[in-house]
Amino acid sequence: MNDATLARPPSDAAARLGLWVLIAVITVLFLQVIQAYAVRSDSIDWQRLPALPLLGWNTLTLLLASIALQAAATHQRRRIALRAAGLFACAFLIGQLVAWQQMRSAGFLVAGNPANSFFYLLTGMHGVHVLGGLIAWGLLMIRARQGADITSGTRLCARYWHFLLLVWLLLYSVLFLIPPATLQVICGGG
Repeated sequence: MNDATLARPPSDAAARLGLWVLIAVITVLFLQVIQAYAVRSDSIDWQRLPALPLLGWNTLTLLLASIALQAAATHQRRRIALRAAGLFACAFLIGQLVAWQQMRSAGFLVAGNPANSFFYLLTGMHGVHVLGGLIAWGLLMIRARQGADITSGTRLCARYWHFLLLVWLLLYSVLFLIPPATLQVICGGG
């Protein structure tokens, strides 16, 4: 292999397949942890967490990142939309870190009760996947600056971001909206 072969991006079909495999693996990972959350939420020591208003704003920033990437994927001011998506994604991650700080300041420490632990685990796992999406976004931005055709990469990035938004909406629902008894029924318990 020479340097030109290494620098060439994978074919569109291979990249799409790789993304779908990645999405499937991430989905299974989150569903397994949600299943454990549902089982554990039946314990006597379980104390549900209050939803922070900041998490609603964080949800909005992730939604805006997804919308911006979709706009970029459909050629609507691609570079501006890509930059906006990156800024919104960074705002989401910063917001999540601030939410963690607010939770800790309010006394909701990781080891305080099982619900706290699951909150940090699930939001942390999601944050790592958002960070991975930002790395892909950064590589896409580098390719754009080099004048490469980024149409396919932008579509894949948008698809991944839509997936991250859906995962976040599920996590938010599980953590704050769906009553534990209902979640246990949904997950096959209770």
